[in-house]
Amino acid sequence: DVCSSDLVEQKVEAALIYGHRLRELNGKYFQANPLVGKYLDDITPLAPNYLAHEYFNADWWAFFFRQVAAQVEPLGLSFGASAHVLDNLEYALLDADMRAELNEVSGVVDHETVKDILVNRQFRRDIFVRDAATLGDKTATFDALPFVSAVLPQNVERVVGPNGIAPEIDVARAIATIHLRGAASIAAIVAQPEAAAFSADRIRDSLLIMAALGAAEPALPAANLDKRKARCARLNEILWDRAMRGDEVSATAVPVTGGAVGLSKAEQLFLLAGARGKDPVDLVMQQIPGQERGDIAVLHDTFVATRAPLLRNLGVI
Repeated sequence: DVCSSDLVEQKVEAALIYGHRLRELNGKYFQANPLVGKYLDDITPLAPNYLAHEYFNADWWAFFFRQVAAQVEPLGLSFGASAHVLDNLEYALLDADMRAELNEVSGVVDHETVKDILVNRQFRRDIFVRDAATLGDKTATFDALPFVSAVLPQNVERVVGPNGIAPEIDVARAIATIHLRGAASIAAIVAQPEAAAFSADRIRDSLLIMAALGAAEPALPAANLDKRKARCARLNEILWDRAMRGDEVSATAVPVTGGAVGLSKAEQLFLLAGARGKDPVDLVMQQIPGQERGDIAVLHDTFVATRAPLLRNLGVI
């Protein structure tokens, strides 16, 4: 007998094959909607169980933002923001003419609906809230929030998102340079000599884009940082030790942000060696056999030059 999971996998694979077959026949639907063919290519390599959950269940239906907002309104919920930071940055997503048109649209529901059309959004990740508090001065509140960079100053050119969205290179480099000395808010950044040539608006816009693209993160208050470092160090050594047994966890706790950073097995072993006073190359050679010592030494040098400074920024080391 074929178990249910095997049957589901067979049905998903058969559906994908048939979809590709219709495309190969040059079906007019694919001609009129060229993005559908690309989307079919994009989902084909994904795991069948994910595709079954996402697209093949009995009650799958795509909703417009307006429909979801109407359903949650009786519950006292209203739109707060997108959970995806970049979706909130209209100055980065839209050109001047689009922003001018969008500014003419009144009401949150219509505003978000028109924006979805302008950016061709396929998925929304919305946060709905109840009894939302209105901040008196949103800019001042945000400017007081400390951030830390997750990119080195020499690598800010690599911070590029969809459709080429990127922070101003010079501004981002100044922010990342200042963050080498520790977490800092916009209010603190503008007072530093590296940022003297830039307005607060430019710094704010670039920092938000950096955060949206994973190159900066909000930092927790500095007051308890030493205690967080001690607790995270104990946890991280346990996590890194698991890499010795082959069941490593890729996430390492970050005391500065309260979040985590992903590390490879070799990187975890380098850190474990440092924590235990061992030779990092020897430890990796023991735990990952079949490697050339010279290759591991080069990998360690690269780690020290490019990853270690970031981990130091984040309080991991």
